[in-house]
Amino acid sequence: MIKRKFGDYLRSKTDVAMVNESLCKVTLSCSFTKCTNWNRTDILAAAIVSRKTLTDDIIRSSKVPKIMGLTYTNLDDTSRRYMLEEIAFDVAHSDLYLGKRLTDTGRTRWLSLLNDAASSHDDDWLADQQRTEGLIKAKETRNLKGGKVIEVDVPITAAETLAEGEFNRFYIRGLCRRAIDANIPSLLVYRAKDVANPRSTSQDLIGTMVDAKTLLSDLRTHQGEEPQLKMPGGPNSGLSVRLP
Repeated sequence: MIKRKFGDYLRSKTDVAMVNESLCKVTLSCSFTKCTNWNRTDILAAAIVSRKTLTDDIIRSSKVPKIMGLTYTNLDDTSRRYMLEEIAFDVAHSDLYLGKRLTDTGRTRWLSLLNDAASSHDDDWLADQQRTEGLIKAKETRNLKGGKVIEVDVPITAAETLAEGEFNRFYIRGLCRRAIDANIPSLLVYRAKDVANPRSTSQDLIGTMVDAKTLLSDLRTHQGEEPQLKMPGGPNSGLSVRLP
């Protein structure tokens, strides 16, 4: 049996060279589909070791568990309405963040998909749409020491990272607006998703209260970069906030 942590080391399609570029043609054996506690990265790791490849249909099917997104405690119709208003706020100020790994078509489709996710879905759905429509680049450049620039594969988790990060930010901003309107001064930081190696800075934030007005302002002014309050704490931190 392959240990679960093995999949944690996969970062790009280069790492899954034995799984062909289009992830197609060969189905999984029953032994893989029974591993219901594995995420997609673990399944890919198992495929490498067994010299099998995966189809996109299998990856998206219920037989292969997803890399699950965050659990949003207060994600209801009221919070969604505030989320949509915050998205509109960024659009009105020409400040909507577009992920650098989106294709040209992805940049065009992003606002519509983001609005749909905020209105009726979640970050899992948003990530799935990016993959299904092919909105994530296959390659990106990386600067090395000495000024050399190389081309590398985009991480296979790029769609999840972008979807989770942006959906969570707008959820937090919407919840800040909701709290302010309800005269609730602060929100509670909690772990909304388990991660393999949580950052110590993220762990220290869990259970703390953060001022809603300050947090809202911080997220509005730090698009595509880590906020001053470290909330949420960088890509894949797994942190969010909820009403106290």
